Amino acid sequence: MLRPATLPASKKVDARSNTAVNTETVSVCSATGTVLEKHQISKYFLFGKNDRAFISTSEVEQIKRVKQPSGIRVLGFKPSSYIMPMHQLRNPTFVYPDDDHYQGSKVALTALHRSMLKKDVVGICAVKIHARSAERLGALIAQKGT
Repeated sequence: MLRPATLPASKKVDARSNTAVNTETVSVCSATGTVLEKHQISKYFLFGKNDRAFISTSEVEQIKRVKQPSGIRVLGFKPSSYIMPMHQLRNPTFVYPDDDHYQGSKVALTALHRSMLKKDVVGICAVKIHARSAERLGALIAQKGT
């Protein structure tokens, strides 16, 4: 597989000294013009047009820490012609049954594989490799002789 070459991330440089510039962001109160500290800034969830539900910083951190289990969710099926070579950007991940941990997984995967071959379709799925990784779109492709 070929991977495209990308340019390195750009950095802002001071024109006089040719050194990297570090940026710092501060929040300023619109009413008084004073710099706000982290504990003075509140986040909210907007309901309707004007209703706000305020959320503390610790609650936002807890929401971000929620772990969803890793795995594959089949979203639907499309004809095999739907997947083109240009869609295959990353290295493949192979799915195999594990009857030691999930009873009946061999039977279920075999039935899914045979049915996909018979109907000449690919499974479109949401893939989450690790509990903390983002969910990505993927495809289950059944090939003859596998």
